[in-house]
Amino acid sequence: MILNLDNEYVVLLDACVLAPMPGCETLLRLASEPALYQVRWSEEILCEVARYLQRKYTAEQVERRLCTMREHFPEAMVDGFQHIAPTFDLPDPKDWHVMAAAIVGGANTLVTANLRHFPAPELQRMGVLVQHPDEFLLQQFNLNPRRVREALIEQASSVKQRSIDTLLRSLAIMNPRFVAAIAPTISVQDSSQAGAS
Repeated sequence: MILNLDNEYVVLLDACVLAPMPGCETLLRLASEPALYQVRWSEEILCEVARYLQRKYTAEQVERRLCTMREHFPEAMVDGFQHIAPTFDLPDPKDWHVMAAAIVGGANTLVTANLRHFPAPELQRMGVLVQHPDEFLLQQFNLNPRRVREALIEQASSVKQRSIDTLLRSLAIMNPRFVAAIAPTISVQDSSQAGAS
């Protein structure tokens, strides 16, 4: 990954990483100022997120979350990619819109937990790297450990009575290597500050 001072590295986030709240929040906090990268998604991706969230939340809660994402990242929305969709050879044709949005949105990386749906050779042919969120977050931590630690501490403290340990346990479900790398670097003091807020 090439990271420059202008934060021009662009990442398209698939629905499967935007739906689970702890991981989504971590990815979006790292894309907030001071941003490590820029995020992209499409209306189709957000519709998939909404369908997933409707299983657990009310329509009002789902809409509030999606509106908040749109408001905080107005530049994230990608459109105008439908015309290039037929050029992809993907295992699941329903995923064409994700790859097309990545290309039109200028994404350097597509972050998805569905790696088998996006074969590396096809993505490389299009100039897009595909990464699991665990690998992507681990890479961000290796590039800027202080910023990632700060984001996690802020994230833990944003919910009353949530400790950093609770957050890390939630994140470890999808991101075990990332959590294994960052957990030892977060001090007891950091953990108690997050739980006390």
